[in-house]
Amino acid sequence: MYADADFNLYIERVTGEFNSLFNILKSPDKGISWFEVDKLLATEHMKLRNRCQAEVSNTNNVYFGTNYGVFHSVDGGITTQLKNTDLMNSYILDLEADQKNKNNIYAAGNQGLWKSIDGGINWENIICDYINVVKCDPKYPDTIYFGGNSLWRSFDGGDTYQEIVTHLSIKLYDMAINPKETNILYYRDYSCIYKSTDYGDTWATIYFPSIKSSTGDIIIDPNHPDTLYYGKLRSTDGGDTWIEALDKRIIAVHPNNSNILYATGSWQKTLEVSYDWGNSFQIIAEYANGPFSGGHIYCFEIYKENPDYLFYSTRNTNIFYSTDAGTTWQQLEGKYNRRVTDIIPYVNENKYLLSTHGDGVWVYDTTDITAINDRLVKDIDHLKVLPNPFKNFTKITFNIRNSGYTNISIYDLQGNLINTLLNEKKEKGKFEIVWNGKDKNGKDVESGLYLLRLQSGRNIHSCKVVLLN
Repeated sequence: MYADADFNLYIERVTGEFNSLFNILKSPDKGISWFEVDKLLATEHMKLRNRCQAEVSNTNNVYFGTNYGVFHSVDGGITTQLKNTDLMNSYILDLEADQKNKNNIYAAGNQGLWKSIDGGINWENIICDYINVVKCDPKYPDTIYFGGNSLWRSFDGGDTYQEIVTHLSIKLYDMAINPKETNILYYRDYSCIYKSTDYGDTWATIYFPSIKSSTGDIIIDPNHPDTLYYGKLRSTDGGDTWIEALDKRIIAVHPNNSNILYATGSWQKTLEVSYDWGNSFQIIAEYANGPFSGGHIYCFEIYKENPDYLFYSTRNTNIFYSTDAGTTWQQLEGKYNRRVTDIIPYVNENKYLLSTHGDGVWVYDTTDITAINDRLVKDIDHLKVLPNPFKNFTKITFNIRNSGYTNISIYDLQGNLINTLLNEKKEKGKFEIVWNGKDKNGKDVESGLYLLRLQSGRNIHSCKVVLLN
């Protein structure tokens, strides 16, 4: 319980038993009557304990700290607004990228569902709720599904959405979309798997825990989508019947070969592969030094454009990757938050999207910005900086071949961001902008060599710029 300077009382309440809900109640009359604080309702513990802070002079101005972020009320809790402006310090549980436009990215986590339309540079909160799963329809990527306490659907990339499944048992644990017939959906709650054949309008239960209990994600064979895996179970008829056909928990199917299955061993300490449809497995990676019980190897990804590239995170130390289908492994070097919960690799671009437990989403570019590589511009007419060197200002001329989000930024030789000159959608054509030699805070930068980086869609170009004061 918490009391402010005017003796308004706030309490944290737990309702129900198995599917407990946590909310915050307020009494403006010393406990005679109570009302529920707006929006503060969750299945995750809210832990009030003096995290409700109000002004002594104006007790209607209240801030509530929760697992979802910071909420602000100017009317004593009658209405609240989420005050998070970006993904810093956010607990992200799932990442999803639009397969037709990789600049559109969705991040699901404790603070809700977020969307970026510029490749992860800026984020907008779509819904404030516990969201741990988000999926894009591979054929119609403006259709997205997301859920946690309920399951939601949007046909316009999150601008509007509707709740299509309510009263989940505990929460939504996983969801999958048939890659060839995207009207066919699956989701799993605490105990059952459900199937829809009409984009989620109606659902039927296809798995009860009547056979030996299993656990894991719903894995669809991309080559034969009627073949599903759930833990150690396999179905070859779209989920109508299930058999316990395996002794490992399946986590992925090779995108080009259905005989190659990937699994984790006991307590997720080993990463294993089968080349014979699950009849036998061999260990290709092992990690057993993490502090999280049952969570040593946390997430696993196959780079679909070249399936020899494999990635897994340990959630507490590093991301490991293999370029030879698991024969050898290396750590992904660099400074990034190590508690990685999901990975989207763009190997050909030397770029990775990393969702983290408590530190938002990282856009991790492994290209050394001071290095010259094959992606740097060869045609001087495509990116031109004049004068160079310069004193007061320089004019940057560039061409956009395809419309899309364009970012132009200045870095020092250590890779530190100095200023972002442009970050917006541009149509195809020729453009000019000016850099006046100032940093992002409007202060003059020191004389020296800087790097200008232009990113338009998946194309990246850079050049050296010399400032003389």
